Amino acid sequence: MRHVHNKLAGKVLSCTGNPRVPPCGLMIEFVQTPQARLVIWLGILAILSVIGIHVVRRFRDSTEQSETSSSMLTKFREMRHRGVLSETEFRDIKTTLADDVQAKVKRKDDSV
Repeated sequence: MRHVHNKLAGKVLSCTGNPRVPPCGLMIEFVQTPQARLVIWLGILAILSVIGIHVVRRFRDSTEQSETSSSMLTKFREMRHRGVLSETEFRDIKTTLADDVQAKVKRKDDSV
């Protein structure tokens, strides 16, 4: 690839001859500057950070959700022992919570 020098206009044209496109080696020279490399690495770091945050949030949400189901079951068990809930009501709640936990685990397994 070579630069085309336009003698009439006094401009260096790109390899294609189009004055709107920068000269061939100009972009490579720019990318090799320390400032450009810093910007590129910061961009890569930002992208990796966003991906990491997404993964951590997704993992944390699934963990908190299962803890919530467990703590809810404990609270309902205490309510049954105090007589607020009957054995039948507690069994229904326990079955519903178990179904919810199983559905969430299945969705998690399907997404992985």
